[in-house]
Amino acid sequence: MRANPRRFLSLSTIVAVVLFVASVISSSSLAVAAPSSRPASGLALAGTNRQANIFKILVVLENKVDGHTLPEKAREKIFTLGDAQIRLIASLCDRIVGAGDTAGANIAFLLVTALIIFS
Repeated sequence: MRANPRRFLSLSTIVAVVLFVASVISSSSLAVAAPSSRPASGLALAGTNRQANIFKILVVLENKVDGHTLPEKAREKIFTLGDAQIRLIASLCDRIVGAGDTAGANIAFLLVTALIIFS
C-alpha cells in the first residue's frame, strides 16, 4: 500500500504553516506595546469592536464544531487574548464564513484553532 504523495505534501504544508504561525506568535509575545494616544471615544469603540469580534469567533467555532458545545476552556482562552490576536482570528473567521466548505476555509479554521491553542 503506497502513500499518496499529494496527500503527504498537503499534510506537510499544513504542518509547516501551523509551526510558522506558532513561532510568529511566540516571538511577538515578547514585544512591549507603547502607550496608546487614542482619545477616550476611540477606546470605547475599540471595546465594542473587540466584543463583536469575540462574538464572531464564538459563532464560527460553534458552527464548525457541528452542534457540540464549545468547551468552556476554549471560551475562557478567547477572552484572554490580546486585541491584535482577536482581530487576526476574527479576520480568519470572516474567510471561513465567506469560503464555505473549501480547502481555504479548512486551512483558516486550522489556523484559528492553532492561534487559540498556542496563544
